[in-house]
Amino acid sequence: MSQNLADTVTVGKEYLVFGLQLDLDREGQRVGPLVCIFPDVGYLLTLPLCLFEVTDPRVSRYWQVRSRSPGTIGIYPPSFYRESDEQFPPSWFGEGYLRALDDDQDPETAADFERVCGLLVAEFEESPQPAG
Repeated sequence: MSQNLADTVTVGKEYLVFGLQLDLDREGQRVGPLVCIFPDVGYLLTLPLCLFEVTDPRVSRYWQVRSRSPGTIGIYPPSFYRESDEQFPPSWFGEGYLRALDDDQDPETAADFERVCGLLVAEFEESPQPAG
């Protein structure tokens, strides 16, 4: 990421989590859990979970767990698992989907993102967070 973290996220702001990625060992580096959010920079990013406070412990019913490679597990909506092709090599979960969305060259991916965003937002508006 070439931008300063302070320019990417706002302290105290809540972000919708689109998915989680658990990287136990990426190229010899212990990474840990990452959250996929749409931060202030205007595109999806995965950032270390330790940078955020979890304000709602619920998990989306729209997520699926998949394993990409040894030590990497993704928990994303099914459409985020774009099959690899020449344009989008699979180096981590959702990369092809994120690149297609970021490039604004794929209206189908943009429409899917809006659909997924609507589902995730509505899911937690339907039922308030349980007390406890």
